[in-house]
Amino acid sequence: MGVVDVVVWVVDDVVVAVVVVVVVLVVVVVEVVIVVVVVDVLVVELEVVVVDVVGIIVVVAVIRV
Repeated sequence: MGVVDVVVWVVDDVVVAVVVVVVVLVVVVVEVVIVVVVVDVLVVELEVVVVDVVGIIVVVAVIRV
């Protein structure tokens, strides 16, 4: 194995490592975005439920008065 072979081998390994790291980072970012979107949707749905419940309580209170 000459010096050139060793350099090529090391560069190959580094390139593969960089590609793996980039792919993992992209996957993590995509997962985080999905989680944020899901949480966002859940929060909106929760707000709707809270508004509905508060509305029902107000209506019941008004009817009782």
